Amino acid sequence: MSDPDAQPATPEQLARACRVIDVRLIRERSGLTQEEFARRFGLKPEMVRSWEDKTLTPNAAAVTLLRVIWADPDAVRRVVAAE
Repeated sequence: MSDPDAQPATPEQLARACRVIDVRLIRERSGLTQEEFARRFGLKPEMVRSWEDKTLTPNAAAVTLLRVIWADPDAVRRVVAAE
């Protein structure tokens, strides 16, 4: 608090902040390689790689899918397998 250049964010700043989704964490939690993760959830392996190395940011639809994978990966796997 004594450093004027390192003050905590205000509630307004926090409300505008964009939460970054950790694709690697989601994938590693599943215990899958990038290729296995992509295949299981209907994604392109190069897209998963790009998300993980942060050269590409997941769009809103991808973020939603990744959140659902985090919450209930078996449900997503069942839906993708049924296609």
